[in-house]
Amino acid sequence: SWASTSPWFYDTEYADFDDPIDKISRNSNCVTIGNDVWIGSHVALKDQLSIGDGAIIAAYSIVTKDVSPYSVVGGNPAKLIKKRFDDQLIEALLTLQWWNLPSDELLNLLPLLCNPDLEHVKQILHERELHHS
Repeated sequence: SWASTSPWFYDTEYADFDDPIDKISRNSNCVTIGNDVWIGSHVALKDQLSIGDGAIIAAYSIVTKDVSPYSVVGGNPAKLIKKRFDDQLIEALLTLQWWNLPSDELLNLLPLLCNPDLEHVKQILHERELHHS
């Protein structure tokens, strides 16, 4: 634990000295949080966890283990409540990585990503993947 969390102490983009303190094992206790994750209020996360893309963590949960992509967890300790989607749609969303797309491409996908017909979404993403392979 450091007295300051300022990136000035460990990030070369912020530090104005030659040897920032990135040799200190700051990352050894870090939690990795994926993209498109929702974490409810008053959640406690144990050190060295990985929260997968698209995961949801219920409010007041105590997370002691890694959380798989697109899963919903909750409780004390947090346990899997359900997967958000079936395995094929999860794989398609992980392959798509919409958070890395240029804004114009993301705008084109917006109607699809907001479509409640998940079978249709899965089909279109599968076809898209075939065209981009």
